[in-house]
Amino acid sequence: MENELKQLCKRMRLAYVYDYVTEENKSEGLYEELLNCLKYEQREREHAKADRLIRKAGFKSTKPISQYEWHDQIGIPSSTSREELVTLDFLHRRENLILVGTPGTGKTTLATALGIEACRNGKDVQFYRVMDLVEYCGRIEPRGGADNSGSSLSQLTIVSL
Repeated sequence: MENELKQLCKRMRLAYVYDYVTEENKSEGLYEELLNCLKYEQREREHAKADRLIRKAGFKSTKPISQYEWHDQIGIPSSTSREELVTLDFLHRRENLILVGTPGTGKTTLATALGIEACRNGKDVQFYRVMDLVEYCGRIEPRGGADNSGSSLSQLTIVSL
């Protein structure tokens, strides 16, 4: 438990809290209570970050991947399983994902759900409808060339169209 508190304080950048708690005169009850308090703080920070990333991404809906209804009308690569999509393994392998299907089959809903899951995992995501992205790039070009849009887009983990 001592190492857990030390690591948690380090992750949360609380340089002197661990030293305070581990002084000789501190009780075990204080130690446990502080550990529980810091775990709660860490969870809430992660939730708040995910919420900020989801708002910033500009999703048109907020349906999570757990509520997505899978069907065979959307083509995903045969080498990729649904589980690999849900766990975002393709991101860890730095692979692109292209969803193929006729209009109305749920490609955008799936892309949004995957983007929301990525935000919950701390990834920076931006959602665009194709026409919105074309407009965005068209507005940036007169100000300094299309390179500006590419540089801001290149810093994202996911660009969902």
